[in-house]
Parts: sequence; structure tokens; C-alpha cells
Amino acid sequence: MSEDTKYLDRVEGVTYDPVFIIGPHRSGTTILNEILLETQRFNYMTAFHVVNSPRLLALHFENRMQAARDEMIAEFKAKGLEDRGFDGISIGPDVAEEYCFIFEYQGRRPILSERNLPSFDLFCRKMQLIQDPNKPLLLKNPFDALNFMEIERLIPNARFVFIFRDPIEIINSQINAIRSIIMEKNEYVAMVNRRYKLFYDSPTKVALARRLYGPGSPLLFYQTSRYIARNCDYTVENYKKLGNKAVGMSYDELCDHPNESIRRVLDFVGVDAPAGKDYSEDIKRRPKKLLPRVEAAQNAIRERNKLYYETFGVGLPAVHG
Repeated sequence: MSEDTKYLDRVEGVTYDPVFIIGPHRSGTTILNEILLETQRFNYMTAFHVVNSPRLLALHFENRMQAARDEMIAEFKAKGLEDRGFDGISIGPDVAEEYCFIFEYQGRRPILSERNLPSFDLFCRKMQLIQDPNKPLLLKNPFDALNFMEIERLIPNARFVFIFRDPIEIINSQINAIRSIIMEKNEYVAMVNRRYKLFYDSPTKVALARRLYGPGSPLLFYQTSRYIARNCDYTVENYKKLGNKAVGMSYDELCDHPNESIRRVLDFVGVDAPAGKDYSEDIKRRPKKLLPRVEAAQNAIRERNKLYYETFGVGLPAVHG
């Protein structure tokens, strides 16, 4: 029985204005999310909220928030956790996290669905109650990059902010991230993600995954390439169907013109931009070092996803106007 049970009447009638960041893993959703949160114009969810989701209301109404934060900080310190490992993002109780980790039903790809809608809705109402009731709620879950039309059906007032990135870079980055998590236990991932905790608890599964997806195996490249191609096809087919519910930018556009890109998102959402705020120092481009298998397949990846490249202008110099 959740600690929040006795406080659930407090969220009755609470509404929220959801803004979903849409893009597959390693497309730039994290950095876009971080910069948007710097504007202080959004409510948001963090690792603290995920880990404490069954007792957020109790912590809030019983004035135990700070004690719980201190516990989490101590746990991070005890485990020597400073960043997420696979991407260098610094971690702590306030690091932004993905809403899929609070779903009752995780599945192989945890997406927002009829089955998960009640737990998602309750969590969002909790987040709105313990934060600013007048701010929109910023949300992201890269697994839902192939599911945004269903989200639009389930949550008619939802709005969407897309980020488009060169599939070559996404595939390369996903392979590196997945291998990092598989080849060595990531304590932070195990803390926020129940599926990975169960994975790490099974030596047999770990050994098999390391054999199947290790550096010498082509399997991860083929699976990742197919998955990203599906993402590209789905986005090309459906993005325009969202009409004025969506706004998008390329990863290069965000990196090269961060102030203009963020201002466009804020205008879309209908909130004022902070005066004098400069986001150009928040994005540090990393050198593009492709894995040999990805480098050899560049032309094939471009050809397979040609329509995505042409539709969203990825892989080209960013032109803002």
C-alpha cells in the first residue's frame, strides 16, 4: 500500500498542461530538456520523483522532502555516483528523468498506453500539485518516439516538441550507450529503471547479453539501425498530422542557434522567455567518432532514411531564420 494513499484525495481535480519532448534515445532529448528547464518556465520530473513516486504526496504534506533528498544524496555518494556513465550527464536528486520509469507496466519498450495511462495521469497530477500549478509540465520518454500519435489520442491537450538528428549519429551513440550499460553494471540506471535492476540481478542474462552485444558482434548495429529506420519512417509519416500541436528543430539547429531555438519553443508553449538568458554555453559539441561498422554503413543509412534527411534537414548546416 502506497504511503500516498491517504493523500490521494488532494489530487482530485488537479489538471496539468503536458508538453512532450519527442525523439529517440541519443537524439538530443536530454540536452533540450535540460535547457528548457533552465528557463524555469516548466514543472518537471527528476530522479528524485521517480525513485519516490509512491510517496511523493506523503513527503510533501509531511514536510519530509528534504530528508528524503538527503537520503538519496547519501546513497549516490555511497555508490560513488557522479554521472550517468554512458553520456557524462551529472547526476543527483534533481537530474531530469523519464516518465516511463513510473509506469506500472514496463514491458520491453515502456510506452504510454491505455494500460499505463492511469499511473501516468496520477503521477502527473502529483507533480503538478507539489510544484507550480500554473506552469506546463515538461515530459520526455524516448521510447514514445514511435508512439506520439497514440499520446495525442490519449491526451488531447498534449503538445509536442520534436528534435531531429542525423540517424548515423543516433545509431552510433545508441550502440555506445547500450554497450556501456551492458558491459558494466550502471548503479544509477539500476536505481531508476526496474527492468535493468532485474537484468543485473540475473548473471545468466548479463553473460548472454555481453556475448550477443559485445564489440565484436554485429547484432546491436543491425537491431539499432532497424529501430532508428522505423523511427524515421514513423516521424515522416505522422509529424505533420499534429498540426499546431507540434514544433520541431534539428539537433544541429539547437546546437548552433540555442537561443533562437529555445525562444521558438517558449513562444509555441505560450510562456515568456527569461530576459537576457544566454544558452550558448550549455551545449558542448562532442567530436564525432564513428564506430567502424557505422562508418562503413554511412551511405546505406543515408539512403535508407533519405526521406527523413530531406524532410527535416538533418545532417546539413543549421540555417535559422
